[in-house]
Amino acid sequence: MSICTTIRISKLLIVVLLFFFVTLGEIDVAESSVVDLTPNFLVAHAGGAHGNLTYTNSLEALNQNYEKGLRFFELDFSFTVDGVLALIHDWEHTYRKYFNGKRVPTEEEFKKLETKADFKQLVLSDLYSWLETNKYTYIVTDTKDNNKALLKIISQSELKDRFIPQVYNEEELDYVAELNFDEVILSLYKSEFNVDQVLRLAKKHDLFAVTMNRDRAKKGNLALRLKEAGFFVYVHTINNQSEVEELLKVGAQGFYTDFLD
Repeated sequence: MSICTTIRISKLLIVVLLFFFVTLGEIDVAESSVVDLTPNFLVAHAGGAHGNLTYTNSLEALNQNYEKGLRFFELDFSFTVDGVLALIHDWEHTYRKYFNGKRVPTEEEFKKLETKADFKQLVLSDLYSWLETNKYTYIVTDTKDNNKALLKIISQSELKDRFIPQVYNEEELDYVAELNFDEVILSLYKSEFNVDQVLRLAKKHDLFAVTMNRDRAKKGNLALRLKEAGFFVYVHTINNQSEVEELLKVGAQGFYTDFLD
């Protein structure tokens, strides 16, 4: 075999090996983004507080709580009159409080509104841009609006895997399964499921977590039963460290919060 032939073969082997390792690296990253996703101890409620303001779902809230180290953000979504998802808790109390709003706006109107406080309001496309800039962050959805319509829109996004749907009943659990989301949280504040019903749904749908309010967590043994069955339990909305310690004793494992870090 000539020296030139040997060199050509060596170069070919190097190219093949480089391709193999690069491809393997890409597969590892892709797989780890799914396999390694576990519930965080804290979830920034409505994006977390912006200064002393809560329920802003704003760019400033996201950035401030990201800087504090939080990576899970629960955000509120409501439809504008022209069908765009705005990041706002509701078109009544919160809308009046921060925008002095009187009717549901269009997307354009919403984005042009001046706030009574110093923050920038967002729509879903703005959130997509923020997620692209801030890697390894995840959004827990919440809505007082049409949850199925919300999740259908998000399911069509390339950033779908960065969202953890929060659902409120068994029908929505079945619907999320059809949309092929990787993870789902069952929130109990709209339901009256008993302990056995919650455990059945958790097992049937392999839930990422179950979320409940402080009263539900403290009453009875639901939180502890879920924890013993291997399911993560969140409690909302907790801003006091002593209450965190109290709830941990009854089965809570994580918390939606405005101010804790």
